[in-house]
Amino acid sequence: MEASALALVEMAAAMISDQLPVTRASMDIVAARFNDAFRYRWERAIDFLKLHYVLSTRTDSAYWLEHRTSATVPPRLAELLALWRHQPPSR
Repeated sequence: MEASALALVEMAAAMISDQLPVTRASMDIVAARFNDAFRYRWERAIDFLKLHYVLSTRTDSAYWLEHRTSATVPPRLAELLALWRHQPPSR
């Protein structure tokens, strides 16, 4: 997770430096675009990390067991897991 977070922080800094408006007039639009982009990226990172827990067969601690319960799986990942039961993500 640390590497994912570092990469996203670096990407955020780059996007801010590239798109920071000169005046306040377009700040709300730029901020909304930034928030949308990084909300999406963070959610995909969470899906990716959560997938490791869900696919794990570890049963040696409550921590691993808790992270495998369906209640803790993000909705998009749950949908993908259901799809992948019948259609693998790649050949």
